[in-house]
Amino acid sequence: DTNELPAAIRAFFSSSFVPKNENLRLLKPESNDEASTFQIVSDGAQQKAFPQLSEMLQSERELRIERGPNAGALSLDICFVVDLTGSMKAVLPNIKAQIISISNGIQEFLSDQFPEMQIAMKFGVIGFRDFAEYPNDWLRFDFVNDSDELENLVRSRKFQARGGGDLPEDVLGGLDEACKLSWSSRARFAVLVCDAPGHGLHKGNLKDDCPNHPRQLTPQSVLQSLTDKEIGLIAVQISPNTTQYMINELQKAWKPLHDGTAFEVTSFADDPNQLAFNKFHFCFVLDESGSMEGSPWQSLLESFSSFLDLRNSDQSSDIVSTVTFSSNARTFQQGVPVQSTRRDIQFHGGRTNFKPAVEMACPILRKHKEYTPVMVFMSDGQSSDSVDSELLRKAKSLGKNFRFFAIAFNNSNPTQLQSMVDTLKKKGFSAKLLTSSSKAELQHNFVEVAETSKVTELLQNAVGKKIAEAVGLRIALDHL
Repeated sequence: DTNELPAAIRAFFSSSFVPKNENLRLLKPESNDEASTFQIVSDGAQQKAFPQLSEMLQSERELRIERGPNAGALSLDICFVVDLTGSMKAVLPNIKAQIISISNGIQEFLSDQFPEMQIAMKFGVIGFRDFAEYPNDWLRFDFVNDSDELENLVRSRKFQARGGGDLPEDVLGGLDEACKLSWSSRARFAVLVCDAPGHGLHKGNLKDDCPNHPRQLTPQSVLQSLTDKEIGLIAVQISPNTTQYMINELQKAWKPLHDGTAFEVTSFADDPNQLAFNKFHFCFVLDESGSMEGSPWQSLLESFSSFLDLRNSDQSSDIVSTVTFSSNARTFQQGVPVQSTRRDIQFHGGRTNFKPAVEMACPILRKHKEYTPVMVFMSDGQSSDSVDSELLRKAKSLGKNFRFFAIAFNNSNPTQLQSMVDTLKKKGFSAKLLTSSSKAELQHNFVEVAETSKVTELLQNAVGKKIAEAVGLRIALDHL
C-alpha cells in the first residue's frame, strides 16, 4: 500500500513513476516494437533526490508504455485569471496578445520534449477587480476551444483595465471564480496574472480598505478548492516587489496540499530592473514664451490635467516633474507622485529657446533611476539654436529606455521638433512627434502620451514565453 510509504517516496511514485494519463498502461518489460518507450527515471530532479532508488530502477528495466485507443492525445484546460484593475493598463496590451498566442508556445514546448504527443486545448478567462466591482463588473468566460472566440473576447471592451480603488485587489476572489468554470480536461491550470497583492496578503505597509475578505475566502479555502478540482496553479508576477509576500503566503497554504511541492512562479522579466515599465517619471517641458499667453496656456493646463486624471485612474506609480521655458528654463516641480502633482503652473512669457530646457530637464530625469524616463517637450514655435546633438548626448546618459514625445501646438511647420525626434530615432530611442491645432487635439495628444506609455518593446514577448514554458514543464512533469 503506497499510503504507508514515506511521503517523499510516495511523491516520487505518484508524480513520475506512474503515468497519470488514462490512455497509458504498464506492460511487462518484454520486447514490443510497436510500443513507445519513455525513460521514466531521468537525470533530472527526481534522480538527484533519490539517487540509489533511481539507479536501481534504471539498471533493472525501462517501463514500456502502450497507448490506448486515443493514443498520443492530451486534453488541457487553461484559465487565465487576470487582474483587470486600472494599474494593469500598462501591461494589458501585451497580456492580450499573449493570451491569444500562448497555445502555440505550449505546443512548441511540448513538441520539442514529446514529439508524438498531441494537445487539445481549451481556454477560459476570469477578469477580476475589487470587492466593490463584484460581481457585476467582473469578466467570466467559460472554456472554449475556438481560438477566434477567445481572440474576440480579449480584443473587446470587456477586457479592459479600470477601477480598483486601493492597491490590493480581490485575488482570492479571482481564483475562487476560476474554480466555478466547467473544468473537464485531464490537465488543468489556472494562470494568475497580477501586479498587486490580495487584500490582507501584504506586509501591512499598503493602504487596504478591507483586509478581511467579505465572502470569507482565505488562501487555505481557495487553494483547497483548486486542489479538489485537480487544478494546477501558475503565478505570473508583474511587480515581484509588490506581490512576493502574497506569493509566499499562498505557497504556505499550497505546499501542505501537494506533498511539499510549490506551485510555479514566474515574473514578467528576468531582470527586476526591467520591471520599471509601470513606473514612469514624466518630465513635462512646456513652452511659456509670449505666444502661449492667454487661451493657449489655459488649453495647455487643461490638457495637462487630463493627463494627470488618466494616470491617476490607472493606479499608476508615476512621478512627475515640470520644467517651463522661454529664453530661460525654470523647474516648477520635481519628482512628485502623480497624485500630488500641482496643476497651477505659472506663466512668465519671453522668447523661445530650447537649449536651456533640455539642459535642465535631463538631469532631473537622471535622478530617479528606478523609473522609466519620459520627456514630453511641448512648443508652439522654433528655437534660435539647434539642440539635436545636446538632446542626443543627454538621452544616452538616460539609457535605452528613455522615451521622448514632442508636441507641436499651433505650429504648422514644426521642423525643429521633427528634427529632435528623427535624431533620437536614428539612434534607437523611442521618439514621436504629435501635432495639434486646437484645444481638443492638444488634449488628445496628452491622452496619447498617457496611453502609449506602456511595456517596453524589449518585453513584448517575455510573459508569453514564460507562461508557455511554465505550463509545458508542469504538464511534462505531472502528466507525461
